[in-house]
Amino acid sequence: MDLKAEIRRHNPFFLNQEIQFLTVEELCSVEPFIFETIWEDNGSINVFLVQGTKHPDYQGMTWLEFLEKGKRMKSNLELFEANPDYYLNTEHKLPTMSYLQIDGGPLYIDDDGEHRTCIAKMFFFLKGLTMLHGVSTVRHRLDHEAMEMHRGLLEHFRFVRPLRKKLSREDTGGWMRETFEICFEVADQKARMSTLSKDEAARLLEQRRSSLPGKLKALFRKSSEPEGFKNTAVMTPACPGQLSGLAGRQEGRVANETQAS
Repeated sequence: MDLKAEIRRHNPFFLNQEIQFLTVEELCSVEPFIFETIWEDNGSINVFLVQGTKHPDYQGMTWLEFLEKGKRMKSNLELFEANPDYYLNTEHKLPTMSYLQIDGGPLYIDDDGEHRTCIAKMFFFLKGLTMLHGVSTVRHRLDHEAMEMHRGLLEHFRFVRPLRKKLSREDTGGWMRETFEICFEVADQKARMSTLSKDEAARLLEQRRSSLPGKLKALFRKSSEPEGFKNTAVMTPACPGQLSGLAGRQEGRVANETQAS
């Protein structure tokens, strides 16, 4: 199959859509508010929900331009022509194809698989297929209530930092789920530190600022890391990269596909 010629002839809706770039800054801004993460080593995705990548090299390109100009596209197309069933089978893809999703929104290519994702979108459109199997996924859910509280606290405190405390971890071979509790470390104008639960933050934000000093005094203390939350803080300005990369830890590569991406 001449994939390039066929896809130009059919001109699908996504062909001239720009590949979206998910920036490090965007990831870091939401990471402190993740309350659930689910990782699967051998999952499935709707390939047409893939809208972009974390890789900056493809920023501004359309899917058609990527198909025509991707730096490793020629070799990947040759592998596709030799073995199109690679895209159709349900076994774990090697090298790993990994994806990131936040709050059920668009999918982004995480650590590996840009060229193969592009090929899969074209191939599946022509075949009338949707689901790409054997891929690694990381799916996050955000606490939007905590995000709104964070914005409110910033208006009243000298310093605000969201903290995450791990509540649970469940895992089996090829699957993992973690949940977190979110609270806030705050400092008043006198640099007195306190840690507020979401419930405490909500109560404080419901009161007028003029009524807060007396109520806050009992909450503030000098320790910046309360018992039970040590080593669990995630600083909003930091960029630890925990949003992704789980899929990238998988080992193994197929010899004739080492150049794939």
